[in-house]
Amino acid sequence: MDMDIDILFRTIEGIAGFISVLAVIVMGPVMIYRWLRRDKYMPKSLSLANIIGIAPVILAPLVFYGSIFIFDNPDNYTLALLLFFAMNSYSVILVLMMLLSIKVYRKTGSVPRALLPLIPSLVVYGLIITFILY
Repeated sequence: MDMDIDILFRTIEGIAGFISVLAVIVMGPVMIYRWLRRDKYMPKSLSLANIIGIAPVILAPLVFYGSIFIFDNPDNYTLALLLFFAMNSYSVILVLMMLLSIKVYRKTGSVPRALLPLIPSLVVYGLIITFILY
């Protein structure tokens, strides 16, 4: 009897986890797009570029969970702390770059100039691809 309840709870926990991850992956970009489109004068191409540039933020909870394990048995605690903050600050940097891109567009009205602040997101994409390939 206890085994059946344990299996039931594990199944419910797995389904709830899957639904929450799916909600973050699907609803995150939708909410960002709606927030970006509230400015009717911003071109759709810039909104799309900002969404693509900020998409790695969806991985922030997974990165945070993985970065906790840096503190398992560090030789140098200061270096471990710096790595922890460096790994978890990428999402803040990407959000700030997106906001800077919007601000540049509003001041200049030029889409190519507004795309310049999104270059750090290319670095993040490169790091993700490197991590996946190796």
